Amino acid sequence: MSGQPLRVVAAIPCYNGAETVADTIRSLLNQTRAPDEVLVLDDGSTDDSEKVAREAGARVISVAENIGLSAGRNHLWQSTDAEIVVYLDADTVAHDDLIERLLDHYSEADVGGVGGQAVESRIESIYDKWRKFTAAQTLGDELIDDSELLFGLCCSYRRSALEGVSGFDQFFRSNGEDVDICIRMRQAGYRLVYEPAAVVEHKRTDTFRSLMRMLYRYEFFAHLSKMRNGARIENHYAAFSLRLRFLFDRFGQIMRTGRGLKFALIDMAALAPVFAACWRGKRSRPPSTGR
Repeated sequence: MSGQPLRVVAAIPCYNGAETVADTIRSLLNQTRAPDEVLVLDDGSTDDSEKVAREAGARVISVAENIGLSAGRNHLWQSTDAEIVVYLDADTVAHDDLIERLLDHYSEADVGGVGGQAVESRIESIYDKWRKFTAAQTLGDELIDDSELLFGLCCSYRRSALEGVSGFDQFFRSNGEDVDICIRMRQAGYRLVYEPAAVVEHKRTDTFRSLMRMLYRYEFFAHLSKMRNGARIENHYAAFSLRLRFLFDRFGQIMRTGRGLKFALIDMAALAPVFAACWRGKRSRPPSTGR
């Protein structure tokens, strides 16, 4: 990149993340291209997130009550004058060249955002293992110059682009904000780049219940994001159809190798929340915008 280096802030929305946020902060402070600041939004946590984040070396902004993910993301970018805002979730650890990889693509003026992928690295249960192989936050290992989606746990945006779309839609408190802002960025003429070499390790762990809730909430709020912005939905049940194909493929694997029965049982269980989310999403009236 030519000219003056871009100022970069690493921004972490955090709610009850005391167990993992220090590792997130340390991974950012040890980058090959260090951020100019690491900023944490303690979103009304009831644990020691604020104290842990400060001791790890971040500047912490605290709010008394939980305001939700989108409002938290807005609070972060509006609290800095940095030209590039790199968002990481509080349960991730960045590879040491993450910021360098993201910044490589901001030499082109039409690029509004650049994101990477997650590697599921905390495998404590069969549900974590299933998520790693069946629901990982990745678009593959090829660069995408004009991507439809950047995953919220590992993404960056140009400050001027965030201003241009009035930031994140605060309707989305826990899910769907990444789908929503990507739709609006592209509608506003910005290009989004998916860089597979920009990697974070995801430290999430799931129970059966939390996994099913995650699948439901992600699909339902993705539906609302598209409907809220007038984006075309060719098939409301596409996600359900994809899960059904996964199940049939799993049966084929079992027939060939005799392995995969436990995964197949989770595949079968996953059909219910995904179908419910698709069904409810199709019948929902998109709430009015009001960012």
